[in-house]
Amino acid sequence: MATYHLAENLLRLRTFYGYTQKYISQQLHISRQSYSNYERGTRFPDLDTVVQLAEFYNISLDCLILSDDPARDQIQSLSHPSGQRPGAFEPSATYGRHMAVTPVGSRLFLDGPETKMHITYKELSSLGQLEVREYIRFKKQWEQTQKKDSL
Repeated sequence: MATYHLAENLLRLRTFYGYTQKYISQQLHISRQSYSNYERGTRFPDLDTVVQLAEFYNISLDCLILSDDPARDQIQSLSHPSGQRPGAFEPSATYGRHMAVTPVGSRLFLDGPETKMHITYKELSSLGQLEVREYIRFKKQWEQTQKKDSL
């Protein structure tokens, strides 16, 4: 008979990415208490919720439920782009990866805070997104100016 590791894997993944139980429960549209019960193993989520959790963490269902080490299993299944610069991505520190794909097919790997920032950005109105992009351009120019002035 299979041994289920869902509760401990949910806790590992959540703490790895720096998420709170409240944040994940909001993303799944469930109560924080329900999510807490899943992590403690006092309740098992329904199948739809397990699928949502696997998609949220970009991890396979069997790895989420059955693996005693989802990081190891996920790392073994990853293929890395050739010629990747050293230090750009450290697979030994990865559970499920969040990833963005550019129009030319390049992959950008995102950690928990970067993923939260992107989700928050996407929830903004078009005007709010424009303001964020303008601020980033301003900040980049300002830092380049500061760098030139210090030379």
